[in-house]
Amino acid sequence: MFVKIIAAHSDASILADEAGYCAPYNGKICKSFIKSTQVFYSGNGGWENEKVATGLFAELIEDLEDICQKPASKLLCAYAFPKCKVIDGLATKMPLCFEVRHPLIAINCLIN
Repeated sequence: MFVKIIAAHSDASILADEAGYCAPYNGKICKSFIKSTQVFYSGNGGWENEKVATGLFAELIEDLEDICQKPASKLLCAYAFPKCKVIDGLATKMPLCFEVRHPLIAINCLIN
């Protein structure tokens, strides 16, 4: 999994580097982590992300210890379906660091 790290910056234009749109999440795999919020979708509408996230859950997360499953699941969902805000008329994907409170726990669980 590739993670793009963006430093926090007050100018949201640096985050608008990909064309897409904001819409509610309507998938299944991340529904317990994404509640009534707009997520960013690129051209494929998110179905490819849903398919990949589902595969990663089965391959990586289901076999983790209980203490690791929730943070790792939340990290995967935040990466696959980032929060979205409309800023200056553009759908803007929020960086991963805005969405996950304990990413180091999840990353540690995934690499150990």
